[in-house]
Amino acid sequence: MDTTGGWLENWANQMGVEWHDLKANKIKMTQDELVWAVDYIAGYYKDVGPTKFGAFRKDFGTWGTLVPAGSFAKRKQAMLVDGYWAAGGMTKIMPDANTGVTWVPTRPNGRKIQRLGQHYAPITKDSKALLYNTAYFVLIGVPGGVLVGFTLASLLNRKMPFRPLARTIFFLPSIVPQVASALLWLWIFAPQYGLLNAYFQMMGQTSIPWLSDPSIAKISLIIIHLWSSGGVMVIFLAALQDVPRQLYEAAKVDGATWLHELWHITVPMVTPAILFNLITGLIFGFQYFTFAWLLTGGGPVNSTEFYSMYLYRNAFVFFKMGYASAMAWILFLVVVVCTVLLFRSSARWAYYGGGE
Repeated sequence: MDTTGGWLENWANQMGVEWHDLKANKIKMTQDELVWAVDYIAGYYKDVGPTKFGAFRKDFGTWGTLVPAGSFAKRKQAMLVDGYWAAGGMTKIMPDANTGVTWVPTRPNGRKIQRLGQHYAPITKDSKALLYNTAYFVLIGVPGGVLVGFTLASLLNRKMPFRPLARTIFFLPSIVPQVASALLWLWIFAPQYGLLNAYFQMMGQTSIPWLSDPSIAKISLIIIHLWSSGGVMVIFLAALQDVPRQLYEAAKVDGATWLHELWHITVPMVTPAILFNLITGLIFGFQYFTFAWLLTGGGPVNSTEFYSMYLYRNAFVFFKMGYASAMAWILFLVVVVCTVLLFRSSARWAYYGGGE
């Protein structure tokens, strides 16, 4: 392969080392040399742009896979060099950005490479308030949303005037863009001229600082979440319409009240819908972001700083991609564990008509 005047010769001149042993198919670099190599590739991308960098990638690929046998450290070094372009345009971001593995060049203590798992340690220190806020929302907001959706569906499943119109009105909030909904609720919760506080003032009551009081800010966000339970309502409505009417008729013959019908017929027959709404609500709750970001920004006093917001700040405000990636992996694992536990527990309480 002729490398005269090409990127490989420039790189070799910059490095001043024979960086690859073709016979042994191994990288011959110290850690400092590796960091210089990665920095050089990053600088090359920024200088020549994506088109020429694509040619660089093509030429580099003809050398084969530079993954030597041996320790994980050596294989990781090879992946950093051979697989750098996988990070695309995110210069200075290694495969770390996708895996949470922390082999990323650092400068504060000289040119060193961090060790595996370095980013996971600070999470336990930084996340106490975040975990409390997120758990608060998941444990209260998610069951609350399921309960409100089920209640609305039960009411709108009965015969009543203008029932299609009522169903449409209660469903609309779930399809309104969240940014528009946030602006609406910002006006409703405004401390002086907001709709709710204006009503309280007319009734001779004091205004409530819905979004500026740490003790009720999370409750305010949960109220907004309950307001947008139209999607949950529609799923429950479909499940309720699938309940055989003969069961209710037989229960009435036996003298059952509406409460008995609800507890012994309606709820067991819609448990698959309950399971579905709990799982989707759980996933949404752990990733709750938009309303908190737009309405409170995590305040006041970090009372609405949720886990996903802190993850976003580290990734796109502080540009701590390795730390944010580690947080994302932990969030993913927590959601998976909670989902598996819900599925396993559903064998005891979820009823499927065709099952045993």
